[in-house]
Amino acid sequence: MLWSKEQMENFRPVIKEVAVAELFEYIKKFFGQTGNTTLSFDAEPGLTIATDENYLRTIMQNLTSNSNAIRALQNSAGASIFWKVRKEGNTNILSITDNGPGIAAEQAKTLFSDTVTGNAKSGLVLHLVRDLAKAIHHKIEVQSEPERGTRFILSGAGV
Repeated sequence: MLWSKEQMENFRPVIKEVAVAELFEYIKKFFGQTGNTTLSFDAEPGLTIATDENYLRTIMQNLTSNSNAIRALQNSAGASIFWKVRKEGNTNILSITDNGPGIAAEQAKTLFSDTVTGNAKSGLVLHLVRDLAKAIHHKIEVQSEPERGTRFILSGAGV
């Protein structure tokens, strides 16, 4: 993770129109076996967004991965992860919501801090997600409620 974060300085995003359905297919294939967790997706048919596909795939993969939503839900009955993408004018809004235990406020602060505290692995993942989002001109926010779940929201203008 640390190496990946350091390597970002050597890459620049390539912005193009990306079909949201293809992003969803990628996540479905990547996380085909999620145990008891249901993955669901929602977007307007044919929706495309202007972004760097590789950066966004990495963000989506990390937010969905075992270090985040899937791991948090592994022992939950009726576990679900829901990705939603929509456009409001020129703004792309992507959200991932789970119905897991939520995350501690201290862990959520990791997104906005330049230091890694607590669980270094989770902190690095959130830093990577934050930095990738910034590179494609999106901001990220987190909303979490104990025992009700967590939502990460990416928003930004299509470039």
